[in-house]
Amino acid sequence: MKPWLNLMAVVASAGLLAACGGGGSESAPAATAPAAEQSLAATASSEPSTSEFMKLAQMAGTTERLASDEQLTLIAPSNAAMAEMRAEVEELKRPENQAELKSFVESHVVAKRMLASDMQTGSEMSLSGSAIDVEVTTTAGATEVTVNGSGIAKADIQARNGVLFVTHKPLWRSSAHDYVKHLPQFSVLFKAISAAGLEGALRTKEPFTLFAPTDAAFASLLAELNLTADQLLANKPLLTEVLTYHVLPQKISARRIIDDATPVTVQGQAITFDVQRRAGPDIRIADAQGRESNVIFTNLFARNGVVHVVDKVILPQTKNVVQIAQGIGDFSILVEAVVAAGLAETLSGKGPFTVFAPTNAAFASLLAELGVTAPQLLANKPLLTSVLTYHVVPGRVLAADIKEGAQPATVQGQKFTLSLVGGPSITDANGRKSNIVATNVQASNGVIHVIDKVILPKADAPPPPPPPPATPNIVQVAQSLPDFSILVEAVVAAGLADTLSGAGPFTVFAPTNAAFAALLAELGVTKDALLANKPLLTSVLTYHVLSGKVLAKDIRQGAQAATVQGQVFTLGLVGGPSITDAQGRKANIVATDVAASNGVIHVIDKVILPQTKNIVEIASGIADFSILVEAVVAANLQGTLSSAGPFTVFAPTNAAFAALLHELHLTKAQLLADKPLLTKVLTYHVLSGKVLASGVTDGLKPTTVQGGTFTLNKSGNTIHILDARHRGSNVVATDVQAANGVIHVIDRVLLPKP
Repeated sequence: MKPWLNLMAVVASAGLLAACGGGGSESAPAATAPAAEQSLAATASSEPSTSEFMKLAQMAGTTERLASDEQLTLIAPSNAAMAEMRAEVEELKRPENQAELKSFVESHVVAKRMLASDMQTGSEMSLSGSAIDVEVTTTAGATEVTVNGSGIAKADIQARNGVLFVTHKPLWRSSAHDYVKHLPQFSVLFKAISAAGLEGALRTKEPFTLFAPTDAAFASLLAELNLTADQLLANKPLLTEVLTYHVLPQKISARRIIDDATPVTVQGQAITFDVQRRAGPDIRIADAQGRESNVIFTNLFARNGVVHVVDKVILPQTKNVVQIAQGIGDFSILVEAVVAAGLAETLSGKGPFTVFAPTNAAFASLLAELGVTAPQLLANKPLLTSVLTYHVVPGRVLAADIKEGAQPATVQGQKFTLSLVGGPSITDANGRKSNIVATNVQASNGVIHVIDKVILPKADAPPPPPPPPATPNIVQVAQSLPDFSILVEAVVAAGLADTLSGAGPFTVFAPTNAAFAALLAELGVTKDALLANKPLLTSVLTYHVLSGKVLAKDIRQGAQAATVQGQVFTLGLVGGPSITDAQGRKANIVATDVAASNGVIHVIDKVILPQTKNIVEIASGIADFSILVEAVVAANLQGTLSSAGPFTVFAPTNAAFAALLHELHLTKAQLLADKPLLTKVLTYHVLSGKVLASGVTDGLKPTTVQGGTFTLNKSGNTIHILDARHRGSNVVATDVQAANGVIHVIDRVLLPKP
């Protein structure tokens, strides 16, 4: 606690301990009553110990009201008290802070006449609308009055229209923003609040509770997330999520923090309090990820709430309901059912949802009760959908929100009954009881409560007999094979489960768990990070899928397969069937022709990757295209050729450009300086759309981006081009893939008509 004694000293020197200040005296002297005709304004102005406060009252325009006939009580801070908050006083005096200055002065005035003997423990409302907390204590016959924690130096100085009290401390409390701004222990928090654009929120009049992490807490977070401070401060969405998770939308002092309470934060997710008498701090916070933070200092009261100091940054949950379930082994059948019912994408959506999640044992019990096998249940999509949606309630319902006898409406449409007698439980529409065995498993889009029995809605008619076992689809086959568990997680995370469960047919080249482990090491990312990157995941997974059914016998040496993702890979048979991806990486096909109802699966030992570099980036990385890159930049075409496309580029080598310079009797500098000519020539080498070598037919005359045409002649695998001037060029390499198209290498620069 010692460091926080220093904090108290810092706060006091900045004038920020108005609410916590003591300075109470056992007996406050009462001044001699002035002449009855003297107003409260005149009385306070003539009182030597309140002269500094009255200067501010004059600046705020409050003295007129203090001189009126209205009966008022002025509780004015002494000059010594004002000196303690010199920095804030100077800020209040600034012209742009006139409204705040008036609020400061009026927070010391009550709209009625009160003597010390009239005061009782409780709250009085000031003219500014802020509460003044009054505490009256009697010890050994002596009565002491404190207001907002401050003792009274002088009491009952009477005037014509009221009473003056002089206090040891100001009644006005700093805003939560001022605490964060002025305390050195919160320098990173202040920067974070500014970077997230939340400064205004901390100045609001609405009361709130801020759990404020220290600089040491932020340093620990940066190490945990492997980020620099600059990276964190630049990530406004993350910053906003994390900071608003530290704020409760109501004022809760330390004594009102209750053990096991789960208040919902401004961010939307809840925190859990742990209040115990222990050797360390009595109050701890468990965040939505199960991490714990100690409350190491409490009750920095502000005029708009209260600040408690924590030693660890708390974090909301980033995984959605489906991802949470995927990570818990006892929900594996539930996850299979959600995928089979086509609900994975819905339950990965924004929500929020409350899911009452049955364990594997609960599903095993249901199968016995219904007399069906797991494949039969998973194949009955209408029944599965009805049962699963009966377990989902719209909104975020925490355990603390459950009320005896409550009947929430489920997403399925019917209701069930909640009970707390003998422990939380559910009685479904058929009178069957399920116990809630674990609560408040938080997700980014809702909350999960674990139940020990699958609940069932009331059926309109007896359920139809189970259908005969069907051939499983591609997703179901993958789910049944343990070595594809990561692939299944990835398919669900990318929202592709429904697509790959569709009619198809599809050919899937399926990487094993070992292949995914190798990819994670290659990319230097964790599995969670990969699964959270939906755009990357979708691109990679769809690169493993072909439209149509391609069996092992259909694979040809050198064949180029066009994937659902849009790019191609090359199939090989030499040394065993294999794939060479768009980045030149090789994967072996280790098992073939795994049948599914909607296609076929071939197993591969390496995750294949599409090309992520665009045409300009590819060309920039190949030394023999250095003049081409210079030309593209000189013609200002790099932006176009880096865009989405797709494009087909016939790319001349450096030797081709050297021959062109000789042919045109130009130097390279002269060519690069002639932008009109350069643009005309370069765009003559570009086609809109992706034309692979396999798509070239003999005599094809494509229209170029420049507008002219050239002729493609093909004999076997050899391609030759005849340009508009009847000059010939050989295609010496084909199908260099890029994220936005394809490059074919040519040995002579093509020229359009003059």
